[in-house]
Amino acid sequence: MERMELPRVFAIWHPDDSIRMASSSGGAFTLFAEDVIRRGGVVFGAAWDSEMRVVIKHVETEAGLSELRESKYVAATPGNEYVRAREYLEGGREVFYCGTPCQIAGLKSFLRGKVYENLFTADFICHGAPDRRVWGKYTKWLERQYGGKIEEVHFRDKRWGTECNLLLVVRFQNVAKPVVIASRENTYYYGFIHNFFLRPCCLRCGFNKVPRVADVSFADFRGLGEHDSFDLERDKVKGFTGVIVNTNQGRRLIARVNHESVVERRFEELANSQPLLRESPRPHEKAAEFWRDFDSMDWPELAQRYLRPSYKYLAYIFARRTLGPRLFLRLGIVYKKLTGKRSASWRI
Repeated sequence: MERMELPRVFAIWHPDDSIRMASSSGGAFTLFAEDVIRRGGVVFGAAWDSEMRVVIKHVETEAGLSELRESKYVAATPGNEYVRAREYLEGGREVFYCGTPCQIAGLKSFLRGKVYENLFTADFICHGAPDRRVWGKYTKWLERQYGGKIEEVHFRDKRWGTECNLLLVVRFQNVAKPVVIASRENTYYYGFIHNFFLRPCCLRCGFNKVPRVADVSFADFRGLGEHDSFDLERDKVKGFTGVIVNTNQGRRLIARVNHESVVERRFEELANSQPLLRESPRPHEKAAEFWRDFDSMDWPELAQRYLRPSYKYLAYIFARRTLGPRLFLRLGIVYKKLTGKRSASWRI
């Protein structure tokens, strides 16, 4: 069987530290999106609506990009944005459409395979999208707990550094300060990363592997510098985006952005720490029981029964916070070298 050529991979970061710190990884999405908007284009991505639901929307200004930044661990509703994207494409404007791999596949299917030179697409290495009903139950409980309607949500806040950014920050009406919910207390996040309530389609995803459907694919660049030296390793606390370039359109995007903040790396360096490039997530062994009790239990009961972090997980989170991002990373590298526990080499 002929071996497939590996895609090119880049470590990318936004040169503006304020934007970089407001992004889940390194701000590559914003870097590409700003370029498209400056050329008169339109950018599509996931945003919160007034009811704290995730929807796909489009923006035409750089200021509007703040709504589309950051991870949102909820299934997004596309609305009529495929239609609007086609209208802009037919009108000759550039379109940068960012979504999950299946959403990008859906867009291309909607366009009936027509090739647009003014269309650029981006997806990300996707863990899967939680069922919207779970987010609804969790947020209703939060609003009862804090006595106010949620008006702002931020997953993966970076105030403790990129390797400790497993924080949910929520702002409520009538509450003076935003509420910071750390990983050890965040039962929603725990349920998400342990695959209790992903949608069934996410457990048999056909779009998250190589070759990929989008022009570029984003990821946290975990392991950057672990195997090959990296001059800017001290900046890991700010975050770096790993960008997989999948098509000629992706190469065009890379060629247009600030090359001082774009460094090519080996594909394996990114892929070896991203198992979801190989296979879909697997449901937790108690996921079926969780759903059996979902309608009859309120959130505290569900969390107590199914979403209590293990001692091992709590120790891991405690170490990340106590040691700080740099020391935690370095000790992790030393541990892997001493034990021989490296990620399995990438094969395609």
